[in-house]
Amino acid sequence: MKVFGKEDMATRRLPLKTQAFRRLNEMGVPVKTVIDVGVLSNTAQRMKAYPDRLHVLIEPIEEFGPRIRKTYDKAGISYDLVFAAMAAEDGEVVMQTKSVREGTDITHSRIVDTHGKGPDFRRVKAQTVASLVAERE
Repeated sequence: MKVFGKEDMATRRLPLKTQAFRRLNEMGVPVKTVIDVGVLSNTAQRMKAYPDRLHVLIEPIEEFGPRIRKTYDKAGISYDLVFAAMAAEDGEVVMQTKSVREGTDITHSRIVDTHGKGPDFRRVKAQTVASLVAERE
């Protein structure tokens, strides 16, 4: 079976974010605020679908802050940048960072169970989605 006349359905992720957001808007699903977790990349679809809504941006890596601010400031989208990791409990978690791109110190991060040695481990604020929402009500 072909999708859009070009690709086999088994190789294409559906629906695409753009299609999903358009469908939500067509259905009249009310969106007051956009919450985006791990916001450094792949945010264009949310920005395009909801440019007039507040975007609450959750990012555990503070070094990404300037790039995130630049992206949202340039687009003229209202945002609140929160430096935290989303987790099952409020508190603190250990993050491990790594880079898969030459010349870039950090491209990826993940929550780990134990604090290893070296600069690629750090403690960051952890927050639940429920407490994040409660703070903004």
